[in-house]
Amino acid sequence: MANPYMARCGIDCEACKYREPEGCPGCPAAAGKPFWGECAVATCCIEREHEHCGKCADMPCPTLVKFAFEEGEGDQGERIRNLHAWNAEGYTHWCARKAKRTEND
Repeated sequence: MANPYMARCGIDCEACKYREPEGCPGCPAAAGKPFWGECAVATCCIEREHEHCGKCADMPCPTLVKFAFEEGEGDQGERIRNLHAWNAEGYTHWCARKAKRTEND
């Protein structure tokens, strides 16, 4: 994977409020078993040998959509938008663009 904090589901792990307090190593290192338990999205992605869900022909699948819009922990589809952007512009370019936006805020 391009970055240890590029979650397979499209979450920007570097911005995750749980990463540091829970000692999460990031999605790739967690290998489908992050601090909160087994992740069906990551497990599916690993089984299909995709870097992230955006590489899957079924994206966005019902499992990913449910995860993205889950009450309380969902992000209203931001991770799906991230996956589309990672496919369109590449993860490295997306990170650079995100960093510029943060500098300008």
